Amino acid sequence: MPNQNQIVCCDLRGGYLTGPQVDEFVEFTTDKAMKLYPVLRKALTATLEAGEAEASSC
Repeated sequence: MPNQNQIVCCDLRGGYLTGPQVDEFVEFTTDKAMKLYPVLRKALTATLEAGEAEASSC
């Protein structure tokens, strides 16, 4: 679950990057991760609910 203590990983390959560029990439990655979390949570919840329904019908 996203929180302030979460580690964000950016795979930066090749070339020379300045400090501001690295900051921009980390901010971009963090923003995308926070937007992806609700989608991932919804998919996992639906999968778990479907699995529980299937298990209870056996």
